[in-house]
Amino acid sequence: MLNSKTELFPPEIQHLIAFALEDAWQELKRDPLAVSPSLKERLASTMVELAADGEADPLKLKRAALHVVRERRGAFDE
Repeated sequence: MLNSKTELFPPEIQHLIAFALEDAWQELKRDPLAVSPSLKERLASTMVELAADGEADPLKLKRAALHVVRERRGAFDE
């Protein structure tokens, strides 16, 4: 999933995205109702978009992606 999205990035950026994705995923897994393959895909897509815009801080990638998926999930809960 992630490899095909990040293959155009330099290896160090690929590593940062993978690290941030795994960190965010571990946080989300604490809530069993929140875990789904599509959610992980959305995390990855958001991180790739941010990295393409120049963001290389794994903590910022994680926080932004978590914000996006939580915001989207909240819209479905209403």
